[in-house]
Amino acid sequence: MSSGDRQGRTIGLVMSGQRTGVVLARPAASAIAAIAGWRAIFLASSVQMVMIGIVFVLDLPRRVPTRGKTDAEIIGSPLTPARSHQQLRRRVAYQGAMFFMANLFGPLHRSSCSGNSRRRRRRLRCSHWLGSVVR
Repeated sequence: MSSGDRQGRTIGLVMSGQRTGVVLARPAASAIAAIAGWRAIFLASSVQMVMIGIVFVLDLPRRVPTRGKTDAEIIGSPLTPARSHQQLRRRVAYQGAMFFMANLFGPLHRSSCSGNSRRRRRRLRCSHWLGSVVR
């Protein structure tokens, strides 16, 4: 959709737009809900999705792949760079470990914030310490 020399800029623009949208979605939804009610959020979202769908159908170019890939090739394609790049394998391993630890200690953290008992505060400190060690 963009020329080869502009692809980096295009990807950066799309990613910054997505991140900005995620950051601003909750405050904007709260403001709209305060003015027009919670149903207005869903109505606005559905209208926007229909409009975006129409733009996509009318404006996006048709893409016809030149070479057909099998399902096995498509599913295995993310593994190809991992075979040849050790740094990628290492990053996948430690990011996976961080994700595991966040899911392991996330519920512990949430439960410890709900009360003021000494045991819960100890758990909270422990989860924070373990999280900082893993990161």
